[in-house]
Amino acid sequence: MLKEILRTVADNDIRYLQLRFVDTSGILRTKVVLKPAFEAALKYGVNFSKAIMSFTALDRLVDEPYYNAADGDFWAVPDLGSFALSPLQADTAYVYCNLLEPDGSPFPGCYRTLLSKLLAEVESAWGGSVVGAFEPEFMVIDAEPAVLGQGAQIFWHRSPE
Repeated sequence: MLKEILRTVADNDIRYLQLRFVDTSGILRTKVVLKPAFEAALKYGVNFSKAIMSFTALDRLVDEPYYNAADGDFWAVPDLGSFALSPLQADTAYVYCNLLEPDGSPFPGCYRTLLSKLLAEVESAWGGSVVGAFEPEFMVIDAEPAVLGQGAQIFWHRSPE
């Protein structure tokens, strides 16, 4: 699979590879790797300080941090099956990662690992497989106030121009 990914990268002139994971606060964290380091990053992953788990999306330290700089690093190791070309950036691809301790054991804050274990247990107990999907929902609202029925109204706030 690695050779196929590297071929796709070359064929699509990819210059940036985002290695992604979701931290313990639900924040998408990313490290961008430049083209010369793609193969090594895809094979071995990249390291992060565990202290990153103690920061908010606005780079502020949480009130009661669980990790700090003295706690060392973890590795974000790509799940090659999640590799995709970015639909928003022509020269960028991304891959989601599993988090590992430096000794190769699962990092306790890795939600992908926890979910994989849970799904394996459920599938073993119930048989079959668990399948999930994301269903985005939204509404398109006219610029004028609209009545939706049953007495509900939605008012569109128009910014001063």
